[in-house]
Amino acid sequence: MDTLEARETRRPAMKKDDQLDAMTLARLVRIDPRLLCPVKHSSAEVQADLTVIRSRAALVRARTMLFNATRGLTKSYGERLCGCNAHGMKPKAAQDLSPELKYALKPMMLESMGGTDIQGPSG
Repeated sequence: MDTLEARETRRPAMKKDDQLDAMTLARLVRIDPRLLCPVKHSSAEVQADLTVIRSRAALVRARTMLFNATRGLTKSYGERLCGCNAHGMKPKAAQDLSPELKYALKPMMLESMGGTDIQGPSG
């Protein structure tokens, strides 16, 4: 492919043209087939393992967001969660909160604690 042909195949980045893409790929293959190596797909077992890793990472991100939102909302209300650390939120973390704040945060805390009731020992 000489310089003139290369310039003719260029196009603005915003414009998509599948026919021009196909022609460019065909020219590349004619010049040097090694430029376009075959795609090697991962095995089903590897794909399943990656899915487990990605889903776990998504769960950790979601849980962290719940913890951070709960802490932030509690602080903006002028209160604090006791016993709340990076390892998890315990039901007793909410036992000293005002009833209004407990009511407002209950759905979020239930989700982040895996369904454990936030009432704690004081009921």
